[in-house]
Amino acid sequence: MQTLERRVRDALMGPCGVSPGETVIVAVSGGADSTALLHALVRIAGDCGLRVEAAHFEHGIRGEESLSDARFVRSLCARLNVPLREGSADVPRLSQSWKTGLEDAARRARFAFLQECARAAGARSVALAHHMQDQAETVLLHAVRGSDGRGLCAMRARNGLFVRPMLETRREEIRDYLRALDEAFCEDSTNASEEPARNRVRLQAMPALRTVNPRADEALCRVARAAQRDEAYFDAALDSLMPPVRQAPYGLCARLAPLRGMHPALRSRALLRMLRQAGIGQTPCERVEAADRVLCAGGACGLWGGWRMEAGWTHLHLLRPDFAPDPAFELPLQAALSGACLPWGGRLVPSPFTGRTGDGLLSQAFAADALAGAVVRYRRPGDVIRPFGSGGTQKLKQTMIDRRLDRPFRALAPLIARGSDVLWAVGVRAAEQSAVRADGADICLTFDGELPWMGETT
Repeated sequence: MQTLERRVRDALMGPCGVSPGETVIVAVSGGADSTALLHALVRIAGDCGLRVEAAHFEHGIRGEESLSDARFVRSLCARLNVPLREGSADVPRLSQSWKTGLEDAARRARFAFLQECARAAGARSVALAHHMQDQAETVLLHAVRGSDGRGLCAMRARNGLFVRPMLETRREEIRDYLRALDEAFCEDSTNASEEPARNRVRLQAMPALRTVNPRADEALCRVARAAQRDEAYFDAALDSLMPPVRQAPYGLCARLAPLRGMHPALRSRALLRMLRQAGIGQTPCERVEAADRVLCAGGACGLWGGWRMEAGWTHLHLLRPDFAPDPAFELPLQAALSGACLPWGGRLVPSPFTGRTGDGLLSQAFAADALAGAVVRYRRPGDVIRPFGSGGTQKLKQTMIDRRLDRPFRALAPLIARGSDVLWAVGVRAAEQSAVRADGADICLTFDGELPWMGETT
């Protein structure tokens, strides 16, 4: 077994987390790196108990050269007796449609294809051929773009479905391995172009750095390993300190006090964890810094893709760009009492009045005739409530503000109302009209569910 094969085996069975008996898909472009990786995996598959398949994606960018690469990969897989899955896309068209750069569109289309290949093959690992120099370039690119410690982690041996077993292997070792096998490979002519940023780093920046430190590639890879260790520690610390992040009709919310009590190093990671949970992808550092200022001082800011972050009195809110409360939402109270699902996933449960009037938050007793014609809905302009003992009506919005209810919660609190008169703002306050008469015609309503602001309002 050659050195490269042994290193690939150790990485697969170690940090890549591949187990005997698995199917591993190798992403093969036809270039030197992926050709070497396929050869190595085929040669160690028997010892490791692995089944190897290959996948090739044609991007529709390089014309005949790209088609020639596809023919080479077919021939290579036939010689090695490796099943091959092929896919293609018109990446320039996708780039225009997705309003993104050509490189990003190619990456997204390619990764979607590889994910589909893994699903079809029942594989939990797709092997990519990134090597030590690729890792060093990634660290440098992230650093000059102002990334923090998370960006300096660069590429991991395993990231979800994708494994990279050659991150400790130098480009020269890969070429030596192919020469020893007398194996050909394809050359991508675009690698000589200095237009892409990564190519400029590889062709200009890295050679300059090697005049300072001949082992600059290894040094930058050590930076990545150190950053990954630090991030593992921060992630573990965050697991014990992070408040629960709740799904909300508008997006996500989490309690502010625990977030504000965190060290800034953890707080920024907590924000990124919320963003990832919301499905927001890569977020520029300056946006994360703006979000942190909002978290600490209050207010709101725009994020990525139209998402917004808002800090209220008690919670931090992530609001989807397409969300607006449905002003037409209205449910007859009788339907709600029959088990219909209400906002926040709760239900109204009726029970006979037993002498307890309820807390006015999650339970409340009513004179039965006070509920005639009542509906369940959201807040609307002109809504008023007559709080107990107030001697008059008050705008519902002002009542909610007085109770320190965050703006997103105010829009979505379940209300029981007749016309513009609110009888009960669930989780906020009940109205004087709900007063029971103890004449046997009274009913108690309980909201069976969780409202995130409960326990946080005053």
